[in-house]
Amino acid sequence: MNEVLLRSYSKVNIGLKVVNKREDGYHDIHTVFQELDFHDQILLKKSNGGCSFTSNVNWLENNNSNLCVRAWELLAEKYNIPGVHIDLNKNIPPGSGLGGGSSNAACVLKGVAKLYNLNIKYKDLIKISSLIGADVPFFIRGGCQLGSGIGNKLVELEHSNDNVFLLVIPEIHVDTKRTFKKFRKFLDRNQEKVNFAKFIKKDKFLFKFFE
Repeated sequence: MNEVLLRSYSKVNIGLKVVNKREDGYHDIHTVFQELDFHDQILLKKSNGGCSFTSNVNWLENNNSNLCVRAWELLAEKYNIPGVHIDLNKNIPPGSGLGGGSSNAACVLKGVAKLYNLNIKYKDLIKISSLIGADVPFFIRGGCQLGSGIGNKLVELEHSNDNVFLLVIPEIHVDTKRTFKKFRKFLDRNQEKVNFAKFIKKDKFLFKFFE
């Protein structure tokens, strides 16, 4: 196998509660992550050495500020593999809360592992992905998962979801790091945790918006 073509899916949060700010600067959260069909596309090809990157957008560079490149670097350091060319066809807009960059990074981790037959265990992929960003671990498995911690503590929620999500994406970029930095906590630490997982029951979402 010299190349692999992958879909890099987006996500939405079914409820998001910011619990508290941590000493490392991150925030503990409580949420349900739901993977969506809306996706980018990534083509990975073996190369002789290093990482080269191309895309249909001009705001992603070939350095470790690019999460795709960062994902490759972490695998290359750990597994001593030759090289890769990453071609990203971007559809998911940045700053939209849909996890596009995190999904791309997870996709590169999984794709490179497949390309080079690395046989990395799930728990090891989670450890590596957590070094890249808080949402990246979710995209290793995708589907529907209950998220806590900074989003890296995950519990899979088994259900089949046939619902349709309507995405309305205005041309506004919301930087996640800056948003959390400006977050003002207005409830005390003893607040009761919302059980967002109860929104999912008998394979259907029970949203009662209008009651």
